[in-house]
Amino acid sequence: MAIQVVFYKFGKKINSTKRPDAETESVTYSCNMLDDCSIINPKISIVGVDNTFNPSKYNYAYIASYDSRYYFVSDWTYSQGLWIASLTDDVLASWRGNIGASTQYILRAQ
Repeated sequence: MAIQVVFYKFGKKINSTKRPDAETESVTYSCNMLDDCSIINPKISIVGVDNTFNPSKYNYAYIASYDSRYYFVSDWTYSQGLWIASLTDDVLASWRGNIGASTQYILRAQ
């Protein structure tokens, strides 16, 4: 089963809820999930790219079919003619709406 994944060239701090906007450089590809992977740290292979495709500039991804989750691309691997992206869930961006709607009060932080 192929899923649509949007890859971004995106500068973001790890402790930020920032998300890519319409101005951010992006590309959308059909991807397959590799066997034995999770939703939090999936590994996906890009379907139908030619040998001239170089994904190294893309460091961020969005998968709408996984409850609109955002991911950091932690590694790119080329194996048997396929580009494989290792992703790590960006919890702060994925749950930005819930975080912004929260009315928590922090007494002390170190």
